[in-house]
Amino acid sequence: MIDEYYSIHPNSFRTLKKIEIQQCHLTGTGEALMLSVYLVKESDDGSQYLHLYFEKVRELKLIQPRYSCFDIFLTIYEDKGIHKYRVIDEEENSLEFYCDSFYFSITDSEGCKI
Repeated sequence: MIDEYYSIHPNSFRTLKKIEIQQCHLTGTGEALMLSVYLVKESDDGSQYLHLYFEKVRELKLIQPRYSCFDIFLTIYEDKGIHKYRVIDEEENSLEFYCDSFYFSITDSEGCKI
């Protein structure tokens, strides 16, 4: 999954459009956090949106930057510990967490998958 993520050149999606945190009850495992991150890439061809979905989020750290525009570059690593992935904003250190799984999609400005 990580190779697929990097094949779409995620560093071109820099501006945070929206972040959502949900607490869900999972049968047999108790409560878990789900995190959705929506990033936008502006280009001459129109906007594209990268939607990232993270499941079973742990140790979530979110720090608001000093300025109003929230630009991030999420790096995803395979974790050798008890969690499967480590996610971190390497440039601003504004977002960091561990998760068990993630998936993503790219849409155009009209919501059509690319």
